Amino acid sequence: MINSVIPEKDWQMECERVANKLKITAKPDTKEWRAHVDSTRTCGETIKKSIPESRVKLEKLGDELNKTL
Repeated sequence: MINSVIPEKDWQMECERVANKLKITAKPDTKEWRAHVDSTRTCGETIKKSIPESRVKLEKLGDELNKTL
């Protein structure tokens, strides 16, 4: 346990004095939306490229399942 030698009233006054300096204010990034749009485009292009290969694999899987059933 840690014991302080500073009176509680002095500690509270000091906390009130420096409270403004301890607060963090995050400034909104005006270009953040652009990063999301770019990311969405990149993901969309990746998906478009993988669709033909995925379709073939899914069709094979479907055929195998139909044979098994």
